[in-house]
Amino acid sequence: VLERWQAFHGEKEHVRLRAVQLIQPFDSALAIELEAQCHALQDVSDATALEALSEEIHGLAQTLEQRRMALSDIIEAWREKGILFPHEGELHPNDLMQWEANHDEVAQVVERHLSLKERWERFARYWPSRANASKSSIGHLEQTDRLRDAVDEMDALWKKLELDGLELLQTYEHAGLDVSEWRQQVFDDPMNAMERMTVERQRWDTRIELITKMSDLDISFSGEEEVLLRQQLLAVEEVADDVLVEMQSFIDRIARRNERHRVMLEDELAAMRRSGTLERELNTSNMNLSELERHIAR
Repeated sequence: VLERWQAFHGEKEHVRLRAVQLIQPFDSALAIELEAQCHALQDVSDATALEALSEEIHGLAQTLEQRRMALSDIIEAWREKGILFPHEGELHPNDLMQWEANHDEVAQVVERHLSLKERWERFARYWPSRANASKSSIGHLEQTDRLRDAVDEMDALWKKLELDGLELLQTYEHAGLDVSEWRQQVFDDPMNAMERMTVERQRWDTRIELITKMSDLDISFSGEEEVLLRQQLLAVEEVADDVLVEMQSFIDRIARRNERHRVMLEDELAAMRRSGTLERELNTSNMNLSELERHIAR
């Protein structure tokens, strides 16, 4: 009887220690409850109750460890995506209950933070100096709101520059230039595109001015095909400065030739007036060269 009593109490102590060792690191209250259940077992002849309690403790320990490992894997996956946590390595057993209680809330914050981080990284590629001001917030969940404010501010600036860039391009499109290739540059990096367009605007203005001057040329007598080709080139191509200079020279050359031609026709018309051979007097100031030629030939 003494041996049975000693064996029973030895097993009880073993079961109690297992509760302390395996359950207490996760849940001290549960471990105390299991210890109390163990102490309550007094029937030496009933070994099944002690075995059942031992199996319950073993099953609980396995379940808690599996939950700890599963949550550790989730945390590690978040770490790999850039989220920083106060603890390193796997989740400590005594933190399991608190982490499980807060898991859904933390998961939502992590999702928000990672979404903001992805947007921030886009800005960091194009605006590294501007994005660098909020770099210290990356990965810190407690700074998610600060990161959101910084990203929203950059996003608002991006959209404003994008809109300004598209409006500027539309102005030049309405003026006759083909600037369609710049649209994608505005979408990709509006700040850089706006800076480059600011430099390019003087050349664009010159192209428009040249196109307008060519439209004002009198090509009724000759040169229509060449003028149209030059206008098309100015409208669709990013021509260099030397080409723009040559275009202006072409306009000046045609204008001088037309002026000489008109002076010659006006002299001929004056001679017809003096000789009395002009059948009908008309206002020729608005006539182009071709019309003036036909008027004289009548």
